[in-house]
Amino acid sequence: MKCRGCGYDLRGLSATGTCPECGHPINKTVLSTLDPETSGLPRLRTPTRTAMAYLVMVIMMFLSTCLGVATTIEARLATVSRDLNDLALALLPPSPELVNTILLSAACVCSFLIDLGLKDRPQENRRSLLVLRVGMLLVLAGWVMSWADLDVQIVLFLAMLLVLWGLRGISRDLGRYSITWRRSLAGTQQIEPLIAATVAAMLGFVTRHFALMAQWYSIASIGALLALISLLLLIIGLIYVVWNACWILKAICSPPPAPSDLLEIPGGDPDTM
Repeated sequence: MKCRGCGYDLRGLSATGTCPECGHPINKTVLSTLDPETSGLPRLRTPTRTAMAYLVMVIMMFLSTCLGVATTIEARLATVSRDLNDLALALLPPSPELVNTILLSAACVCSFLIDLGLKDRPQENRRSLLVLRVGMLLVLAGWVMSWADLDVQIVLFLAMLLVLWGLRGISRDLGRYSITWRRSLAGTQQIEPLIAATVAAMLGFVTRHFALMAQWYSIASIGALLALISLLLLIIGLIYVVWNACWILKAICSPPPAPSDLLEIPGGDPDTM
């Protein structure tokens, strides 16, 4: 095995020592040989702060989505039952617009902290953060502007699609820094199902709107049910995304895996190579 720093032949040397020629840690050479993808990535500045900012950002987005769904349901209950509407209003914060503005502002600040951590990455690889910020600004605009009901819903759903698309890129960018995360990628919550749930919810609201205009009440009920189920699935999916963000935080902040862990063959003896 050649030293990653100078190319010196490291055969016969201890994996816990350093290269006698340039002083480069031999353990890092071993890790870069066994996990070239991580070693080829740009340096992640302040990994703990970056991963923590990602976790807080995802939590703020989850709470904002829950607030938006609760507000939407409250508006629908107002046309069904006054008692149910009063109950929904009692569960909502006094000023949902202000609360949502605070949540999304905090998420925006966290996105800039993530950007600082990924500063050494090429600019084209940081577009996900820009897409996410544009989506969050549109969500804020949807909360403060008094557009027509259907227009607000469409803008909010399109903004949510931008947010999810940006989140998809950020989670992959941060996940690449952990070989454990990459090995477990198939078992983690992907963003694509959340995008599909958002599209289904938007189609449900649009279907309900035009079905009511045409007085097709059965189709309107189907559209409303589709939207409600999709929104609930979106919230459930975001819960898993928050859990995965905790997992990313742990993976990034943990020390690098030992060479024996990287060389371990599933179902086999790591000492026999």
